[in-house]
Amino acid sequence: MSIPKQEEEHTVQLHVMPKNMLLPLPDRNAEMKHLLDHNKTLTNMIRRGLGEETFALAEDLWCHTRRSEISDHEWLRRSRYFLVDRMGDDKRLWSEWCMMVGWDHSGDLEKDEHGVVRPVDEYADKMGHMEALEEGEEE
Repeated sequence: MSIPKQEEEHTVQLHVMPKNMLLPLPDRNAEMKHLLDHNKTLTNMIRRGLGEETFALAEDLWCHTRRSEISDHEWLRRSRYFLVDRMGDDKRLWSEWCMMVGWDHSGDLEKDEHGVVRPVDEYADKMGHMEALEEGEEE
């Protein structure tokens, strides 16, 4: 005699996400802290490649900048600046970092969200501790 299987009930919680959310990181700051801690090998390679001072700026961007301050698109543009432009166009770390955060890196990050080609290095000096150039701010 077989015992009938009972169906398990599961509740799936849904959360409203911003339209411009490009990354599967609802709590981007906390999840990036966890990802950087969990992926120590990659984090250390990035740290060595950037140097401590520049890595601190990147880490500030990744772990302390809210979506309300910088959209995912701009966050990815600035991240690419650190991981490609500042590291001599070696895209290996960029590719690994993209896999870590869930970005397929096929999107066009050369243009800002308004479709304007604006290199990140134009405002890179204003990136420290997110006293950054607000999107759309005139210099």
